[in-house]
Formats: sequence, C-alpha cells, structure tokens
Amino acid sequence: MKTFPSKVDVKVVALPVLVLGITTFMMVRDGIWVGVIVNLLTLALILHVFYSIRYTIDGQFLRMRVSFYKYPPIDIQKIRFIDMTNSWHSSPAASLDRMNLQCGKLGTFTVSPKDKETFVQMLLELNPNIEIKSGKHA
Repeated sequence: MKTFPSKVDVKVVALPVLVLGITTFMMVRDGIWVGVIVNLLTLALILHVFYSIRYTIDGQFLRMRVSFYKYPPIDIQKIRFIDMTNSWHSSPAASLDRMNLQCGKLGTFTVSPKDKETFVQMLLELNPNIEIKSGKHA
C-alpha cells in the first residue's frame, strides 16, 4: 500500500485565499469580528481540504480521499488510459497538473499526485495494459 498526497498548485489556492484575505482585512478595519472569525474558519477549511487530498494504491484498488470523504475504490484493472490534462473541472485534485484516469463504464477520474512518475509506474505495474496519453488540454 502506497499513499500519494495531491500536488497543491498556488493557482488553485490563490483565488479563495485572496478573496478571504481582502474581505477579512476590510472586516478587521470595520470591527466586524464575527465576520473575521467566519472568514478565518472558512480559510482553514479550504486549506484543510486542499492539503488532505490523498490517493492510495492498495492491492488492486486505487482509493481517493478528500478530508473526511472517501470515494468508492477504483479497480486498477478497469483503468484503460491515463491522459495528462490541465483542466479546471471539479475533481479531487488541488493542482492543474492533472491526470484523467479513464475507467471504461466507471467514467473518468481526475487526480493530481505530487509524485506523478511513481504513481503512474505503480499503476502500470499492476495493470500493464494502461495506455499513456501525454497531451495537455483545457
């Protein structure tokens, strides 16, 4: 069993941090302390979610976890191809340096492990039939 944390991209984290930072500054200036507390708790939650994303290769299954939510396990034998992407679509990935895992009828899952090379190598060891596509697209 090997666990890979998600790569966290500054581009993904910057917008919510910037918005919450500006509004928190304005609330401090105006003495709106309840709003400051709400913003700081929201920021803590956002950062927790981004930094808690994990992908675990456990036997023949890929398990994804975001904070307290566990995605259903993916049978690695069902992965048909891996497509490198930089899409912004919603997924358990805290970076734009992403990979789409196409799993046939199960659909596509987007991940962004920090150590992509080892992640892909482990998947290929378990399923050598996975095709690697290298194109990046939005």
